[in-house]
Amino acid sequence: MEKNKFYLYHRASNVRVLGPGLRYVIWTQGCKHNCKNCIAPDSHPLDKNGYWISVDEIYQEIEKDFIEKNIRGITISGGEPFLQMVPLKNLIKEIKQKTNLDIICFTGFLYEELLKKDDEAINYILNNIDILVDGKYIEEKNEDNYLRGSSNQNIVFLSNRYKAYEKDMKNLKNRNVEYTWKNEKEMFIIGIPPKNMEDKQ
Repeated sequence: MEKNKFYLYHRASNVRVLGPGLRYVIWTQGCKHNCKNCIAPDSHPLDKNGYWISVDEIYQEIEKDFIEKNIRGITISGGEPFLQMVPLKNLIKEIKQKTNLDIICFTGFLYEELLKKDDEAINYILNNIDILVDGKYIEEKNEDNYLRGSSNQNIVFLSNRYKAYEKDMKNLKNRNVEYTWKNEKEMFIIGIPPKNMEDKQ
């Protein structure tokens, strides 16, 4: 595992649909959960579809957005971020030491499963992020929950930063998406699509 490089699927700035306020978002490449009808199946392969980028380069982009665009936080999605836990730890360490940005991380693992691994990098991540959205996506439980693809997933508040909004965030049924270009030919959907989005268009 690379310590100071990520294998990413995509990254984007000025995102408003994956957490409070304006955000910088990274999607890691590689996932083993194989959730049925995942929104990002191209992010599953461990050895293709992604690109390598250093932790320092990502942090420099975040710092620039923090200064110039007044972003509020960082969202880390995938893929499965905890398959790259060492560079993830190193990025979070930089963010926590040099900014006051909030951090939200998505994972297909349950919070309890991550704790049981008793891994130094994982423990650091969990102790230094604000929200963990955990659990596999289950299509039959897609109920338009805020920040969650399906109702079995949990919003785990790991700091007091958004604790006052816990009830509202857990009960809210509101999902939106944004569109951007992944490359010159491929459009990229950011966010968790509303249930039956195609029927609503």
